[in-house]
Amino acid sequence: MLGREHRLRQPELFRAAIRKGKRAGNLELVVHVWTGEATTQGRLVGFVVPKKVFRRATDRNRAKRRLRHFMRERLQILPDNSITVVRVLPGLTDPSSPTLETSLDDALRRALRKIERMKEVA
Repeated sequence: MLGREHRLRQPELFRAAIRKGKRAGNLELVVHVWTGEATTQGRLVGFVVPKKVFRRATDRNRAKRRLRHFMRERLQILPDNSITVVRVLPGLTDPSSPTLETSLDDALRRALRKIERMKEVA
């Protein structure tokens, strides 16, 4: 599981990461990574799994648990003092899907590539 010190819980930081962060996604999920102006210490990760995607709470919680597990293994590739939000889309049909990990890797890699390009330009 993702450690308590890495869990994003403040609604205003969720909104800031979604509005201001670099975004990349696919049919199943979208990853927002925000590095600017973040007042955090360390790397924070949050998850959004709406009722529109999974009506049952057990399915939403299963998807969040799996995503927390996958993100714990990927914390070291996130930038320092960054906020990452993983948002599940209606394209995800099964919360225990084996493609969830590959979708996360793909979206995360593309979002981080956008951040690197932004740093090169500045």
